[in-house]
Amino acid sequence: MGVVGATKHVLQPIAPSHQWVKSVINTYKLFSGSLTRKEVFADCQKFNSFWSNRHIADVPISSSSPVKDKRYVHEAGYTYKNTLRYRLRESVAFLISQGPSTYATTLRVLNELKMRDPSFAPKSIVDFGSGTGTSSWVASDMWEESVKDLNLLDVSQDMHDIAEHLLAQKFDEIDEVTKKKQLNPNAPRRRFRNFFPIHEEETFDLSLSVHTLSELKDARARKRALRRLWAHTNDYLVIVEHGSPFGYGVVLEARDYLLHHVQADVEWHSSQKQSAHEEEEEMETIENVQVDGDQSGDVVDSDVLTGTNNIVAEIVGPCPHIDVCPMFETSKPCHFPLSLLWPMDLAYSKFLQHNHVQRPKFSYLIVKKSHRDSPTAGVPHCSQPAFKEPRIVAPPRKKKGFIMFPTCSPTGTLRDESRSKVKHGSVVWTDSKDRKWGDCIPDASTVSSDNHDGDAE
Repeated sequence: MGVVGATKHVLQPIAPSHQWVKSVINTYKLFSGSLTRKEVFADCQKFNSFWSNRHIADVPISSSSPVKDKRYVHEAGYTYKNTLRYRLRESVAFLISQGPSTYATTLRVLNELKMRDPSFAPKSIVDFGSGTGTSSWVASDMWEESVKDLNLLDVSQDMHDIAEHLLAQKFDEIDEVTKKKQLNPNAPRRRFRNFFPIHEEETFDLSLSVHTLSELKDARARKRALRRLWAHTNDYLVIVEHGSPFGYGVVLEARDYLLHHVQADVEWHSSQKQSAHEEEEEMETIENVQVDGDQSGDVVDSDVLTGTNNIVAEIVGPCPHIDVCPMFETSKPCHFPLSLLWPMDLAYSKFLQHNHVQRPKFSYLIVKKSHRDSPTAGVPHCSQPAFKEPRIVAPPRKKKGFIMFPTCSPTGTLRDESRSKVKHGSVVWTDSKDRKWGDCIPDASTVSSDNHDGDAE
């Protein structure tokens, strides 16, 4: 993987593609049945209220966080649980109310992966908790020349039906009158599954989990899902969650497990000789990732493991280190904003109709499955990140001729990085003015010396 310069993202709002918006409109009109547009949009508002205020169990929240135990209570008086059965109406509401933000956050994170590793060209992708297929759409757009196999995993058949129709409009030709589709022989193969593949030999170049881990019932289920994903991953595992303290907690939990425990668990479970009955028990749905009494889902203490290992987890983003996240002890989660231009045809509330540009926040993790040159016993299953530029973790504070960037540093601490036109020169100053929350910033000593060298020439 070739090292590139410090990541810097575009300033313009992200707008979902016209083709995606048109496909969403056609899809929800087809699947909403006798419901009017007003009734569908009313469902979207109710669903978004649940989604924004749901409580996620077993997620560690910093004691300094201002967020308390939030539960969404319906007007009828009952409390929503974390899990939700996605039938047809819920699936349509999810597509409209969450689709644009899912599109934008997935695009932003996968764009960083592509910037970090321009040579990466996945042929196969698995989308865990694929929902209505938006993440798969974005990933297949990102690497449209290389992707040949799309695997969508979700427990809801209604979600699969919507995703299948949505992706068919992207890849195939659909007759507007008869609604029949003509398969495009050059399109990627699309498989809609309710289960993980039973054989670990079936692997994928890129594994996605977008807004899915937070819907599993507890920490044990999330870790088991991560173990299965890691076992089926060839190159990269990408996790995206909402930027709430709960979403950040889920990503933080996944980060710790992937860095320190997951490979040990995969090796231990692979070494066990399972009977045909036990292999059948491995085929749970996403909704019931951990079944009662099935000990194969237990997380193994890495201290009891012996042997050698040549597979390591390497963080590509956002962290420049593998230490404990320093943001956990602050009152703010480690999350990043983006500007989203909400499609007017999908503006399901008056607020969205009058506020086209939204600023959703998200937390994410990009992990690369790397290999050591030689297996080594007793060495941690993780390595230092290849990219060690400080990451801007809060809005920069600007004054005339001076900018202060709050960053997460490669040493695992929070540190302010300053840039000034007088001290660092006009080239560095011009570059620094465009840096924003979520970008990486070159180390001060490096950019200063580079700039002086350029002035000398």
